[in-house]
Amino acid sequence: PILIPEEYNSWVGRMYLHLNTISEDVWKCVDGTLPDISPDNMAVLAGNQDIQNERKKLQLQAKKELVSAIPHNILSQMDDIIVLTANQIWKTLKNRFCGNERIIGNKKTSVLNEFDNFKMLSHETIHDAHDRFNFIVIKMNNLGIKKTQHEIILKFLNNLFESWKMVKLIIQGNPAIHTESLYELYGELQSYESSIDPPTTTAFGGPLALVS
Repeated sequence: PILIPEEYNSWVGRMYLHLNTISEDVWKCVDGTLPDISPDNMAVLAGNQDIQNERKKLQLQAKKELVSAIPHNILSQMDDIIVLTANQIWKTLKNRFCGNERIIGNKKTSVLNEFDNFKMLSHETIHDAHDRFNFIVIKMNNLGIKKTQHEIILKFLNNLFESWKMVKLIIQGNPAIHTESLYELYGELQSYESSIDPPTTTAFGGPLALVS
């Protein structure tokens, strides 16, 4: 899996599956739970050459798989990868795309505010509103903020523009609302869109201001 910066968190999940498919120890080399061969533990491993060789082989394979998944423009901005371990590369990526705990906390606060303040805008189509709202949901998922499907669709439905009021009441009365996804709700709303009157824009001076 190739790293796309905007999809870093989902890429981490794909890499976890990819590396564990190769070997659990390869993944451990990347996430740092398999100790590196270093001067500190070399004495412990000195009595078993086979373990040393196997550990080196795992580290090289982990590093190869990880480097192969990083685009050149990102790789070229990192320190000399020849001297970095797979785990050091992994941590460098995490610091770059997630930041420290304070930065992550700020990102969570920001996206939760976006979610709480979401409202369909008068000029938006249901497609526009869905795409904008779905992007907020994706950002929350990437930051580990979980909402139930029911919470998500109610938030979207309850914040449609006023002209959708009757449609909202119809859908809320349907038992399917408790199990459907946001995408399914979006499809249902699209089927009603042609019957929705577009919002009227009132000119300065009232609706008859342009009448002479």
